Amino acid sequence: MICSERERLTEEYFAHVLRFRDVVLELTAYAVPSLIRAYRTSEDWRIAVVQARLALKQHRTEHKC
Repeated sequence: MICSERERLTEEYFAHVLRFRDVVLELTAYAVPSLIRAYRTSEDWRIAVVQARLALKQHRTEHKC
């Protein structure tokens, strides 16, 4: 049986991973002030990736799927 919540959490996790990757790749193109701003943005997305992964793991544990 397909669990829609697990599917949603998995999609959210991968969306965050892809956005984090894109932001990190942009870091090489910036001057110092922009680099600092881009670094902070990348950290925001890194944290979003961690939170999405934890939500997915918690759902899998609680829902057994």
